[in-house]
Amino acid sequence: MRFTDHFIQRPVMAIALSLLVLILGLQAVFKLQVREYPEMTNTVVTVSTSYYGAPADVIQGFITQPLQQAIAEADNIDYLESSSQLSSSTISAHMKVGTDPNAALAEIMAKVNSVNSQLPPEAENPAVSSATGSTTALIYLSFFSEELSTAQIGDYLKRNVQNQILSVQGVSSADVIAPSLSVRIWLDPQAMAMHNLTASDVNNILASNNYRAAPGQVKSRYFQYTIQINTDLKNVDEFKQMI
Repeated sequence: MRFTDHFIQRPVMAIALSLLVLILGLQAVFKLQVREYPEMTNTVVTVSTSYYGAPADVIQGFITQPLQQAIAEADNIDYLESSSQLSSSTISAHMKVGTDPNAALAEIMAKVNSVNSQLPPEAENPAVSSATGSTTALIYLSFFSEELSTAQIGDYLKRNVQNQILSVQGVSSADVIAPSLSVRIWLDPQAMAMHNLTASDVNNILASNNYRAAPGQVKSRYFQYTIQINTDLKNVDEFKQMI
């Protein structure tokens, strides 16, 4: 008689043993210690710097190289990736598995600030951001409207939808891929040469005539007035009226 014949002849015993194995398996699933398997994190810290109008070789020599040398001194870096393009520099620091993302972000920010004075004064301040987990997009959401333009839809998403998505449990980051609301001004080289103007002159005039003022308040003995001044330009016609 084979060993398995006992379970065929005694089905009640076979069912009881199967239920016992099932109960022991469920207990092991919910109560098994996992101290030998710590939580693993994959963190990527990105440093982005803009220097409008600068060619790629200038970006590489005066922005990417000093920033990369400073970032390389941080602890727990697995490897670095960098790219220098027209007007922009991007450096990605891939941290070792299990590195604390908050500590890595704080240390790299300190390294970037230590060489910030060495960067060209015309360059924008470096923007440091971190992403934990998968660095590739997992879900793409498409939005459309019959009344709003693409830039208006992107502005609405940034104001109302992006924060809602970021508040969802498990969402690391949410980016809006859409053109921003802006007024693009095209310069006429011949007209500028006739008036002896440069692109910097036009930029300075735009900055001095389009800004947000904070005039403050006026107080008297019994009243207090908040002053509001319209110093920013809101449409194309207002830009056309500039001298």
